[in-house]
Amino acid sequence: MAYSGGGDITNGTHTHDLCHECHKAGDENARLQSELKTARACDSDALMVSECADLQADVKKWRTWAGEIQQTMFRYKTRMEEAERRSHKGGWVCDCDCHEEIDGLEGADYKAQRQAEDAVGYEEEAARYDVEQAQQEADHRRDVARDEEIVTEEPGPSRPKR
Repeated sequence: MAYSGGGDITNGTHTHDLCHECHKAGDENARLQSELKTARACDSDALMVSECADLQADVKKWRTWAGEIQQTMFRYKTRMEEAERRSHKGGWVCDCDCHEEIDGLEGADYKAQRQAEDAVGYEEEAARYDVEQAQQEADHRRDVARDEEIVTEEPGPSRPKR
């Protein structure tokens, strides 16, 4: 830098007064940059707060929906258990409250009839089983007798084959 003698410092492009303005502008620029960073940070924080609020609202909605789904599942499970109890109770499933009326009107008669039908069914099954067992025993005795007859027969021309 050269000194011009008039109190101005010249660096080849501008004078001291301009340099002062340049520094002033640089300081202002730095201040604005700082404010911009702060504003961006604030905007970012505000955006995060807004997004966080949106997410919290979504969480509340999901919890509400989950609660509704859980209640629906509980009601469904309860109805299924009731239907299961009714099906075991009377052998049929009714999706209304008429089963209590039927039980009250003809419950004892229906139960006695059902037990009688079951007893007849058991007797028929036992009779079939006894017949099968007797047939198997007869077949076995016949097979054993035939095997004994074959063993006791002496081979020869004088005995006719059966």
